[in-house]
Amino acid sequence: MRRSIPTVLIITGLLLISYPTARDIYFSYQQQKLIADWQESMLNIEMQLNEDNTAVSELTGESEPIRKKETRPEARSQTANTAQADLDQQKEKEAQERKRLEQEKAQRRAEYIKSNMEGILEIAKINLEVPILSEATKKNLDISVSSIINTGKAGQIGNYCIAGHNSKYYGKNFNRLDEVEIGDNIKVNDGTSEYQYIVYDKMLVKPQEIWVLKGNETHREITLITCDKIYNSTQRLIIKGRMED
Repeated sequence: MRRSIPTVLIITGLLLISYPTARDIYFSYQQQKLIADWQESMLNIEMQLNEDNTAVSELTGESEPIRKKETRPEARSQTANTAQADLDQQKEKEAQERKRLEQEKAQRRAEYIKSNMEGILEIAKINLEVPILSEATKKNLDISVSSIINTGKAGQIGNYCIAGHNSKYYGKNFNRLDEVEIGDNIKVNDGTSEYQYIVYDKMLVKPQEIWVLKGNETHREITLITCDKIYNSTQRLIIKGRMED
């Protein structure tokens, strides 16, 4: 009984920190739920596939041993079934190993996100809700959108700047940022408060025009930055929002 406790704890831990959807959640308890939901969704899909494969095997009789007395043709059939069963078993072992490696990778990814996440960005206009990682490093930008170091903070006076890739996958990161228009809402939740910004400007600038990152001592602003094109981009798409007091 004691030996089974660590196993249960490990399985429970994997489910709690796993990766997926982010809907109606916040940074502390809600952040962990976000990660768990993502991973749980992937596990549910894999479990459903395994259940479907099991059901097919039961219907076709592939998983049942042959119990009746065999004649020579049937013996040959039994040998073929045995060989097929061995092959299926080998494939199942390989699938389980791939699943284990994928789960380990997802767990490491989830742990990294949890330790580097500073909030959640939500833009209802484009159905976007993603973690905001601290510092726009290459690694972080490959995972999600990221804040730019030495710019402002969410909800504070200054300019909170967030960068993200214009991903080739529709709807991922800032792939649909060009659909945002003046007057749309941008929300940021930092785990303690939710801040709402109203988009007041949209523009294209050259990469060296870093003035877009600057804030002032009056307004609470947010700036979203991405490439204007997926490939061979020469300009940056800028979306600027401002909190209304």
